[in-house]
Amino acid sequence: MFQERERQCEIDAVEAEATRQVRRLGVILALLMVLAVLALAVVLGQLLEIPWLSYSQQDPA
Repeated sequence: MFQERERQCEIDAVEAEATRQVRRLGVILALLMVLAVLALAVVLGQLLEIPWLSYSQQDPA
């Protein structure tokens, strides 16, 4: 009885750690997707010459 309860506690601890790691990985992937979308917008802005999407090093003045 006690061994089964101890084993269940270990299983719960492993599951909790796995859940934290998966959540962390999901956050990292979401941030990478946001960066990829921003980079794609800049590249398309350059290719299509859309002024408000293109990155220019020229001074507006």
